Amino acid sequence: MDDISYKHFQSNDTLAGLFQVKRDVIYSTAMGRNLTLDLISPWAAEYADEKPALPLVVFVQGSGWLTPEPNFELPQLCEFARRGYVVASVRHRDCIADGTPAPAFLVDVKCAIRFLREHAAQYGIDLGRVGIWGTSSGAHTAQLVGVTAGISEFESPEHADFSDAVEAVVSCFGPSNLVRWLECMGETPDFAPLHDHFVVGTDEERVAMAEKLSAIRYVDAERASDIPPFLLGVGTDDPYVETTQVTNMVEALEGIGVEAEGFLVDGAHHESNFWSKVVLDEIWAFLDRPLRNYRTNDNRSKGLTT
Repeated sequence: MDDISYKHFQSNDTLAGLFQVKRDVIYSTAMGRNLTLDLISPWAAEYADEKPALPLVVFVQGSGWLTPEPNFELPQLCEFARRGYVVASVRHRDCIADGTPAPAFLVDVKCAIRFLREHAAQYGIDLGRVGIWGTSSGAHTAQLVGVTAGISEFESPEHADFSDAVEAVVSCFGPSNLVRWLECMGETPDFAPLHDHFVVGTDEERVAMAEKLSAIRYVDAERASDIPPFLLGVGTDDPYVETTQVTNMVEALEGIGVEAEGFLVDGAHHESNFWSKVVLDEIWAFLDRPLRNYRTNDNRSKGLTT
């Protein structure tokens, strides 16, 4: 045995770089079915004698407002856990399969944020460092979450003592002006069945709901202090979302003094070649700024209702 040479490694006592996934955490039962999310968190938080308070990223996968596929961005979401974040990938109701037209998807995601704040101690979450990141329809949802904090019309009664406000919004190829988007997509036959279920009613009612669900509508000077920083991106060859959906939103936010950044991915389509390490690094760097610091004078940091 003395002649055998062994490699020696230092034990990872802090469990650095390791994470776990909790599937199907129920965040709502009030909608006639269990609504769930998947939670990704650093191992160290799970085994600590006293749970740390880590920043949270809520993720909404694009789905055309149908049922989000939680595994699609799982590798990227796990990278957040390696960086010391808790990540919640949220499923919302399906506008066709569940027969729940807009704004059910928004009500659900905001409910999930309040649930996570209510259970922050259990999951090692810092109440005041909550960001949201979405893609496509999930990006549209993320934008709405960022600009509608405290608007009761979009809130369910569950977890009512906690806020659904966020500290940062990342929107990847999502529409900010739904009226304009529906006008464009209404000319696309493949989208007609979705439109009929997403917004139900007469033409006038459909336009009114699309207006109500346009994030840019809520970019108002009176609400400026309640709107967090935004990062918005889209591909220049995206067949579904025009670049003006990003540029107009950035200009509107900057016009009322809200921090907003936009980026274009040259030659990129919807999903697919939009993604690269450069783009992901941009998202991580953006979220790190507000979520690595406290905003002690804001109700967001207390997790209270706004």
